[in-house]
Amino acid sequence: MKIDNVAGIKLTIPNYYVFEKMKLVNNGNINILNGPDECMLAGLVMGADGAIGTTYNLMPKTACAIYDNFKAGNIKAAQENQHRLNRFIDTIVGNNLAVWKSILTVLEIDPGHTVAPASMPTDEKVKELVKKLESFGCTEEMVG
Repeated sequence: MKIDNVAGIKLTIPNYYVFEKMKLVNNGNINILNGPDECMLAGLVMGADGAIGTTYNLMPKTACAIYDNFKAGNIKAAQENQHRLNRFIDTIVGNNLAVWKSILTVLEIDPGHTVAPASMPTDEKVKELVKKLESFGCTEEMVG
């Protein structure tokens, strides 16, 4: 808190014991944004002021629903949306950056080339991933 104009941090650790200790810095006068996408709700429960996550770019309605439902006290709805986001994360992030790029290509976004050692998945693999995302109800949100 000794750096001018800095009043907070993005904390990307899944250790919410340490997260709580960070919230106590400067007598609690610190803004902490939760980092791990798969733990947004856990971060909010432990006092995060918000969240920054890569997957929120493709699943913004779900990410906002986690936050909004938490703030409204509807923990069950927040959990349901966190579970949905986590299925998305399992499908996409559990692979490599090339998978992300392939999904962006399906959405007609040109993410550029993938560099080694990652390699683009086959068209068959991409179709399989899209089908899995459809089963979770993710593709409508990604497109719309």
